[in-house]
Amino acid sequence: MFAWAFEVSLWHHARAGHIESASETAEQETLWSEFLARREAPSPPDMKAAQPLWQIPFRLTDAVHGSQLRIVHIGKVEARN
Repeated sequence: MFAWAFEVSLWHHARAGHIESASETAEQETLWSEFLARREAPSPPDMKAAQPLWQIPFRLTDAVHGSQLRIVHIGKVEARN
């Protein structure tokens, strides 16, 4: 259940332009591209996949500026007012 929730969150934030792939291989880049091309939120993941999406590195995009974020407590980030 947690893997599925993570993939849905990953899909949403990537499609919104908040995060981008930092793929280390062509296979990872292909999986990332196919993942983002989905029109519907992901189905439950294949837990036996050779390359699960949660193992593909990603980073914040340039559109997300660190000066507009503040750490509230570990694990929670909010926009500055």
